[in-house]
Formats: sequence, structure tokens, C-alpha cells
Amino acid sequence: MEINLEERKVVTDKSFEYIFSVWKFLGFYKDDSYSFLQKVHVAFIISCVNGITILSFIVQLFFVEDLKQLLNILPMNVTLVSCMVKFIIFLDKRRELIGIHHLIAKLDSRQLTSEEIESLENLNKFCKKIFFITFVLFEGMVHSAAVNAAFSHRQTLLFDVWMPYDYHNPASVYWATFIVQFGFFITMALENLTNDLSGPLYFIMLNRHLEIVLDRIARIGWDKGSRTQEENYQDFINCIEDHRTVLSIFDILQNTISHTLFVQFVTTGVLLSMEALLYLLYPPNPTELAIIVSYVLDITLEILPCCYYCNNFMAITDRTVTAIFSSNFMEQSLKFRKTAIIFMQMTQKSHVVVAGKVFPVTLATFMSVMKVAYSLLTVATRLR
Repeated sequence: MEINLEERKVVTDKSFEYIFSVWKFLGFYKDDSYSFLQKVHVAFIISCVNGITILSFIVQLFFVEDLKQLLNILPMNVTLVSCMVKFIIFLDKRRELIGIHHLIAKLDSRQLTSEEIESLENLNKFCKKIFFITFVLFEGMVHSAAVNAAFSHRQTLLFDVWMPYDYHNPASVYWATFIVQFGFFITMALENLTNDLSGPLYFIMLNRHLEIVLDRIARIGWDKGSRTQEENYQDFINCIEDHRTVLSIFDILQNTISHTLFVQFVTTGVLLSMEALLYLLYPPNPTELAIIVSYVLDITLEILPCCYYCNNFMAITDRTVTAIFSSNFMEQSLKFRKTAIIFMQMTQKSHVVVAGKVFPVTLATFMSVMKVAYSLLTVATRLR
């Protein structure tokens, strides 16, 4: 049953409400050009929040006493720098990302069945649940570090960093430093959340819109008697236009998210090497071993959502020809069949996101990363 969107509307953009709320807090605005205050806002986030935090970790490297302490501190340095670089990339590609939402609105404006509308609405809710779960995980880490520091009797802060003064005494200095560091790390956790979550959310909605387009193609011509060949041809042309819109969104994501994914892949490789070296040189006790294993799993699983949904997009695009053959094209007009042949020729190529034009973002790549992580720990165990 077809439903006129004037009677019932679906807004895919709702899936990104929370993401854009956080981005706005971080200085990422939807406006075409930034006002002076908006420029000051984003400059404060990058220079003060990111810059000062990273600087305090870098200076702390000069005060390490041994290699073990260096290997314990260095991963956080790499993670923080990676977080800032990814956020700057998103800021640089801001206009392209905003443009995606105009294209998504175009897809939403099509006449959809009640089942398709309901599936998009369910995905809106699913995306918001993913955001909430990820938010709890990311902010939970910062809050747990804050609780540990708060009960340390002013001995430690959330993270062991260099400070140009003695923050232990008096109490007012300690708590002022504690609050500032807590606020900075809350902000950076939100940065990391949007960096890692925006890609999967975009592809979740894009995959569903592509499936809807292919389902519409497969239904063409089977509604015999109620639609003429010319009407079926126009429906097919509309589907081709929507398919092109989906691929336009994919191209934008390829030119934006692929860069952040490249940074994440490189970061994952560096962090895995550090953990393997730490495990090799300094035999851990059971507690330290559990921390190392959980950390290795964490940094590898961080790239899983994007690999999974990008792999799904590739699989769905490969079903385009099947959708055309599923339509009743044999009973359509000559121009319909000619257009179908041309369209099939144009959709033979698989669409794969390539991180930094180096790594294909697929489940096969993710499994390769997992194998590397396992191999590094295995080699470290045998060498030790």
C-alpha cells in the first residue's frame, strides 16, 4: 500500500539529532559560514581543550623513569592526537557532510510503502539507542577515572600528566585542576564518540535507503492493469535518480569518512605494536594481562561497526542487477528495456569504501586486523 508523504512523513535526519547536538557543543555548526563567536568557540575546543591536554601528555613523556612507564603513557598520547586529527577532518569536510542531509531529505520525499516508512522509523530509534549505549561507554570511562582520582586524597588526577605547578596542595588548587581536567576529558570523549559513530550511522541509513530503491525496482511491472508502460518507465527513471542520489552520498562519505578511518587504522596498528612490545618486555601479572587483552580488543573492535556497515553497502550494491531482473521488464516498453540494460552496465562495479585510498573498509580487513593483533601477542609470548 502506497502512502502519500503529505499524510505521513519520515525524516531520516532524526537519526543524527544527537550527533549534531554534540557536534554543536564541540563547535561543529550547520551554518554555511561561521560567525566570529562560532570561530572563537571551535578555536577554543581545538587549541585549549585538545591542545593543552595533548601538550600536558607530551611533556610528561620527558619525565618518564623507564621504558615501561613510557609504553604505558604513549598509547594515550597517540589516542588523543588521533582524536584531534579526526575531529579536524570532520570540521574541514563540514559542508560536504551537511550536504548529505539535503540528499537524504530528497530520498525521504519519495512515496514509500507503510512498511518502508516503519523500517526507517525503527532505524531512527535504533541509531539513537546506539548513540546512547556508546555515550555511556565513552563517558563511563572518564567518570570512572574521575571517581578514582576523587578518592585518592589529592594524590592523583584523572590521568597522570605534567602540570607546571604542584597541584596537590592546597586543596582548592587540586580541585580546580581536577574540574578543568574532568571537563576537558568529557569534551574529548564526546569528540571521540562523534568521530567513531558518525560513519556507522550514515551507512546504516544509507544501506536502508538503497534497499528501498532496489525493492521499488523489483516491484516495477508486477502491478498489472493498474499502471501503464509509460508510468512504469517513469517509476524506473525515478528509481535510477534515487540510486544516483544514494551513490552521491556514498561518494561524499568516501571523501570524508575514509580519511578518519585511515587515521583509525593507523592508530590501531601503532597501539597494537605498543601493547605487544609492553607484553614482550615486561611480563604482566594477571590483572595487567587482563587490562592488555581488554585494551587490544577495544581498539580493534572500534573499527568493527564501520567495517560491518560498509561491507553491507558493498553487498547491497551487488544486488542491483538482481533487482532489475526481478522486475517484470520483459513486458515493458522497448525504451524501458534499453534503459534497464544501460543501467545494469553502469552498476556492475562494487562500491567499497577505501580508507585513505589504502585499506578497503570491509569485514575481511577487520579480520586481518584481528589476526595481526592475535599474531603480535602470540609472537610476544613465544619470544618472552
